[in-house]
Amino acid sequence: MSVWSLQTPSKPEVDRIVAAPQNIKESTAIYVFLGGIWLSIAVLTYLLRLKIKETDRLLEVGYFSSDKK
Repeated sequence: MSVWSLQTPSKPEVDRIVAAPQNIKESTAIYVFLGGIWLSIAVLTYLLRLKIKETDRLLEVGYFSSDKK
């Protein structure tokens, strides 16, 4: 009896499951979702820039100074 005959049988290969959209509707939904995320990031960045500009303007006119009457 040889050493090779005592080995356990090899495990069968398992099919790999790849996460991918199954049809065009799912594929479109992914792109719409990602587009919505990027749009919300852009809008929030724009609003933050407006807030920063307003705060800079108030700082220039002395709104935050402690010498108020």
